Amino acid sequence: MASRRWTATGMALAAVLAGAPRARAGDQDTVVAVMPVFSQLVAWPMPSGFARVNEETHANDYLFEAVREGDTLADWSQMVSLTGAAGLADYPQVTPRDFATRLAASFKQTCPDSYYGIELKAPIVDDYPTYAAVAGCGAVPGSKPAHGETTLIVVIKGAHDYYTLQWSERKPAQSEPPRIDAALWSQRLATLMPIQVCDRVAGEAPPYPSCTSSFAAKRNALTQRASTAGKEPAIDSNAVEAGWEATGFTLTLQHYLSALASTCDSLPGVSVDGKGIFDMWQERARNGVFLDASRMYQTTLLVAVQNSSGKQAADRILAGQMALVHQQGDGEAAKLLAGTPAQVAETCRRAAAHVTAGEYDITEKLPVYATLDRMARDLAPDGDSDAGAP
Repeated sequence: MASRRWTATGMALAAVLAGAPRARAGDQDTVVAVMPVFSQLVAWPMPSGFARVNEETHANDYLFEAVREGDTLADWSQMVSLTGAAGLADYPQVTPRDFATRLAASFKQTCPDSYYGIELKAPIVDDYPTYAAVAGCGAVPGSKPAHGETTLIVVIKGAHDYYTLQWSERKPAQSEPPRIDAALWSQRLATLMPIQVCDRVAGEAPPYPSCTSSFAAKRNALTQRASTAGKEPAIDSNAVEAGWEATGFTLTLQHYLSALASTCDSLPGVSVDGKGIFDMWQERARNGVFLDASRMYQTTLLVAVQNSSGKQAADRILAGQMALVHQQGDGEAAKLLAGTPAQVAETCRRAAAHVTAGEYDITEKLPVYATLDRMARDLAPDGDSDAGAP
């Protein structure tokens, strides 16, 4: 019942817990791109190896595009782009997250079967509201040659206009959603920092010293903070992914058996020794210990996210996980319980027999077993568990 979507959620959790990644060393020679976009200037460090291939303005929309040297606007492997939407920031009901959601929705509409996205820690751009996410398609329909595409999206709400800074990458097409490497895309976000949004000065010409004069100082401050952060213990993103996937599996199994029990426990001939289906399952030592460990792991992780990124971030992650739990658990139970009352009763008797026989037990044969065993031992009050008991 576990889905690879748990892994993508775990990657997002790892990114949130890890916080802002360290800036790359040795990029003091980075070229600062400064673009006048409607009412303000937008400045950022252009990653090395990129060259401008397009810049255009149409009514209220601005677009700048740069690709890897040797690539073209029609055929590129990576692209950095800046967009502007004139006057959109004058509408208070539009937030950076709303704007990013609209952009991500265009990905989802393009590739509904291979879309995925994660949220990153929003960067600090002076006092302007921001939002950051990564969205991707495993396969872009109709693309020639066939490819998938993943894009880092940084949204900035300026004084009057909205701006996005994006970093896109193309890969060979695949039918499944892309595996988004949160650490890689967080590092690329760090490479684009600092981003500055400055007021335009009448009569000032490029390179716009009023905006770039403080750029070096901000870059040095970011590098210093990254160096300090580098002394802190690193988050093991693989462990977070594995733990979150194991937790998702266990909670989904719990919900599935609970959904069966809600229908089956009231039917004659189903219960054994007066116990319901879920109670029988939970009383087996490994199942109960691993369920407790999953709940403890979920709570510990969400508290850490709340402490580092706020309650809303933790609530969004919890809501996403529980939506998957209910979707998968309810869906499996509904398929099993379809049919006439007589068929449902027979299905329930078989389900109870399966639980009694231990066919739903969490055993060493399951891929998540080792992770659950480690979680149970790490999170148990005495540092050990009864996970090895039958």
